[in-house]
Amino acid sequence: MELNDEILIRFLNGACDTEELQAVTDWLAADLSHAYALFHLESVCRSAEASTMSSREVSLRLRSLMRRLEAEDLRRQRAITRRRWWRWAAVVAGVIFLGALGFWLSGSNSPLHASDMLIARTTGDKPRVVRLADGSAVWLKAGSELRYPHRFSQKERRVELQGEAYFEVTKNRYQPFVVSGKAVDVKVLGTKFVFSINGNGHLATVSLIEGSVEVRDVKRDARLLLKPRQRVTLNTVTGQQRVENMDTRLAAAWHNNLIPFTNANVKDIAHTLEQLYGVKVNVSDNVDLTQTFSGAVFLAPNIDSVLSLIRSTVPINYHRRGSEVWITSD
Repeated sequence: MELNDEILIRFLNGACDTEELQAVTDWLAADLSHAYALFHLESVCRSAEASTMSSREVSLRLRSLMRRLEAEDLRRQRAITRRRWWRWAAVVAGVIFLGALGFWLSGSNSPLHASDMLIARTTGDKPRVVRLADGSAVWLKAGSELRYPHRFSQKERRVELQGEAYFEVTKNRYQPFVVSGKAVDVKVLGTKFVFSINGNGHLATVSLIEGSVEVRDVKRDARLLLKPRQRVTLNTVTGQQRVENMDTRLAAAWHNNLIPFTNANVKDIAHTLEQLYGVKVNVSDNVDLTQTFSGAVFLAPNIDSVLSLIRSTVPINYHRRGSEVWITSD
């Protein structure tokens, strides 16, 4: 899918579909400068909402920024094209082979049955996206594995997870979606959530972003219904459950490398960064907490890189004192 300013605007408004979200994710992962561009786009949109800027003026500014980015990308691509042409040829050949294989399977007189399980594993340290037969999408975290059927049964849509994954489940009230993680099952109709199960299956965590899910301790047949913005941690050995209210979107930040903010002031941003990076973040008294910000910032490997990105849009400075970070006004 070709990325354009309309898709980025929908992304900032939280209105992207799965295909568009993947396009934005790939674009951000391609170059760190794209994360800066996204923050500038968010700034333009926010400025338009707070001023009398016409929609035409906003569109012109966005298109101008996109053209500059495209020109820079083209310059870089020309410099490396000759060194990488053979890699692209290999990728194309692989796509043609997989396409032919899929055509053969779909036209075969011996179709796969629902009991025939496929296995998806991650390689390296990047998430992997798996598209299921019902249109649902699963992002597997590094070191995780998903077992799923080529086609679901009519009764339910059941998959098996080892590790951690983010799910966007297509709604179907007549065919529940069930994720099995050894001693814990998560049952949904259509929702967005993160499910994590440790290697021995003794500790499971479910973070609900949208919709509703039923978490079941299989051994005790104990069931718990989660609401959005709730996370439950379940010890399958003792049966102990702990439910917390939190911004559960942070649990899924790894799947698209984005940290989301919605009407967040600087103190809210500092709290989010503390949760993600395990670093104490202090906010000075001179920082204006009446201003709020919405958008997303690239999930960089360290907190300093993230704060540098945020500083390009939010009027703040920051410095370190020992192991702590202090945020001050610009």
